[in-house]
Amino acid sequence: MKNMPKFSHLTIFKEIVTCGSLLDTSKKLGISQPTLSRIIKELEANIGSRLLERSNRGVRLTAVGEVFHQKIDRVT
Repeated sequence: MKNMPKFSHLTIFKEIVTCGSLLDTSKKLGISQPTLSRIIKELEANIGSRLLERSNRGVRLTAVGEVFHQKIDRVT
């Protein structure tokens, strides 16, 4: 991990996982989809691995994303 991620980015990541899509998260949090994508890209760059697999059906966790989600779930 290069830098400590922002706490707000961790909670947004958790919300994306809970909602299962960037569109639903965008509507729920009132944050644009491009902003959510940027946050995920920053987290992935920080971690050094992909956290989510995106498709037209939504998002799902990668193996690394699953471990990351479990770790931040304890913190947040």
